[in-house]
Amino acid sequence: MSNYLKHLTLARVAAPLIKSKFSFHLAGSKTLAQKLINNEVKLVGIAPPKGDPSWDWHEEKTLEDPENSLQEQSIFKFELADGTEEIAAAPKQRGSSEIKFSKFGDKMVEIPVVLKELIQEKLKGQTLEKVREDALRIFASNRSLNETKAVVQPEEPEKRYGHKRPPLNASVPHALSYGPPETIAYLAGLMPSTYATLYRVFSEIRVRDSRFKPTRVLDFGTGPGTSLWALGEVWDSDQLKYFRGVDLSESMLEVANEFAKSFGQRKERFDCKIRFDRHFSFIPGEANYDLVIASHVFSEYPSDALRIKALETLWEQCGNTLVLIERGTPKGYHIMNQARELLKSCESHIMGPCAQDKGCPLANTSKFCHFQQQLQRPRFMMDVKGSKSNQEFANYSYIILRKGPRPTLPQKITDTLSYEQSSYHWGRIVDKPSKRGKHIKLNTCSPDGVLFEDSAITKAQGDQIFRDARKASWGDLFPHKAKTSPKLHFPSSFIRRSK
Repeated sequence: MSNYLKHLTLARVAAPLIKSKFSFHLAGSKTLAQKLINNEVKLVGIAPPKGDPSWDWHEEKTLEDPENSLQEQSIFKFELADGTEEIAAAPKQRGSSEIKFSKFGDKMVEIPVVLKELIQEKLKGQTLEKVREDALRIFASNRSLNETKAVVQPEEPEKRYGHKRPPLNASVPHALSYGPPETIAYLAGLMPSTYATLYRVFSEIRVRDSRFKPTRVLDFGTGPGTSLWALGEVWDSDQLKYFRGVDLSESMLEVANEFAKSFGQRKERFDCKIRFDRHFSFIPGEANYDLVIASHVFSEYPSDALRIKALETLWEQCGNTLVLIERGTPKGYHIMNQARELLKSCESHIMGPCAQDKGCPLANTSKFCHFQQQLQRPRFMMDVKGSKSNQEFANYSYIILRKGPRPTLPQKITDTLSYEQSSYHWGRIVDKPSKRGKHIKLNTCSPDGVLFEDSAITKAQGDQIFRDARKASWGDLFPHKAKTSPKLHFPSSFIRRSK
């Protein structure tokens, strides 16, 4: 009467058969699979696994939310066009339930098509040689601002080196003033990688707090308004009511205003006030932003004192979440750690990347906390960089600070909210996993403020845990404990207390 199909794979592809984002591929029944694709059959029931004492088909209302009705090896009943029925069983869950709350964003990020077309339009009439020359000056400036070797002060190069040129390993830190040529070069050579890191960090906030939807946003150092486009891709831009970008460059702000017009035209109903300012001044009634962003801007500050003052001002304007992103260099990590220590005394907690609010275990070591985001280079970016590869890995350091106490660990995990709260107490993978045949080695920063190096996850710990480890990537959270952890690094504050 009905054909019991044992092999069923659920894929994240939108399909009208189930109102959640699932489609079905049924091995062993090409006919039924094709009918599912062609939308010729409909789902009429979901039942618990066969043999369950409470065996019974769910009522029609459960079909409105089948994702929450799914159990391991649940049974699905389909009705064909001729009135006959087909029954299919969902497969055994291969990974743990926590895994979807520990991975963020896409493995490969690509800038939106509309934004790509806008940049290509700005590049028309520009010679590749000139754009490449300006881009190289920007890259040299970024390297000088993030230099970790001996630095030559601008006022004393002759004093240290006479009339000879300084050695190659020394450089003068200098921040460029972005005029029209530099702005064009930034669009072609740097904006896609900045977008990719913003997209990755915003995706983490969305996954770990599904209730948070920013309506008022402040972007300090907005450039051409890159964060606005990342916000629109991660969250529904309909709920965004006010966006304010601040940048010193008039040329950058002109491009930001021009691009923002196309951003608002993407949807029929877009009710958001977008404003770009050259100076960051307090506007009565416009404080208390849901989300405050400072991306790749603090490294250009000449001193820690100015950086701390700006950070304090941003924290005063922040009502919920503060996001700081810098390049993945020792200096970028130093800026993140500086913000962490400065705001430790405030009533706040760290959402990411840290799993705790104590000192960083890497603070007094030769290592520094940073991550990578893979992006697909557009053709114009490949041309400017003179590369044949359409892939790039953007290194970045970041920190997500939120006001209020850290969420407590729930006693029982039953729903999405409890998983989100639990993720605040999971370790973070801080380096590329070493994946072997029967074990995987991870470097994780634990909720206790301890860095575990070469932590081994083996098959003996269970199929789901081992699969989670095999699918884990640098920057993911990891909810499981390792079988062995031979090397430990403690934060300096912990060491001082223990003496």
